[in-house]
Formats: sequence, C-alpha cells, structure tokens
Amino acid sequence: MTSTSLSTLQRFNLSYLQLIRDAALVDKASACCCFGIPLADADALVSLPGDALLDTVVQVGQEALFVPREGLRSFLRVPAPVATLVAASRPLRAGTRRAAEHTAA
Repeated sequence: MTSTSLSTLQRFNLSYLQLIRDAALVDKASACCCFGIPLADADALVSLPGDALLDTVVQVGQEALFVPREGLRSFLRVPAPVATLVAASRPLRAGTRRAAEHTAA
C-alpha cells in the first residue's frame, strides 16, 4: 500500500463523499434529500469497493466537487437564530435543487 498525501481540497472532497456515503448506508432516501443528490449517485457511492473513493479523489486532483451556496458571506453574517430562514431563502447553486427535487419525486 502506498502513502498518499492529500491537499486540503482533496481532504474536503474525500470527507464530504464519505459523509454522503455513510449517510446513504444508513438511510439512502434521507441522504438523497439531505445532500440533494439523485438516488443513482447514492447507489454509486455505496457500491464503490475498498479504496475506490480515495482513488477517485486523488485522480480528480485540485477540483472542488462541492461548492458553497451562493451568498455564503451574507449567510455567515446573520445571527444564528435566523440562519435557518436565511438558508431556506437563498438558492443553492445551479443543479443542486433540481437533484433534490428529482430524488424526492
């Protein structure tokens, strides 16, 4: 087994993918709704063998697989008690909401 040193961005990608996969292993439908991914993506994540997730992240390199929601700065400035309302009123980046709606259907 070889040692792989991941960049900060690669560690983020790997952690987020592992989080989605772990959630999908517990409750696939809930994970799809929570992360706004289609069922096919959840199926693909849970079916990956061994180190395939790490290998994929290494091959993707310095590409962010997940981007912050639009208006992140203004969202972070609101008082914590209203953060949920602000998050619900701000659109997700293109394609994310559509995936969540597709999964729920």
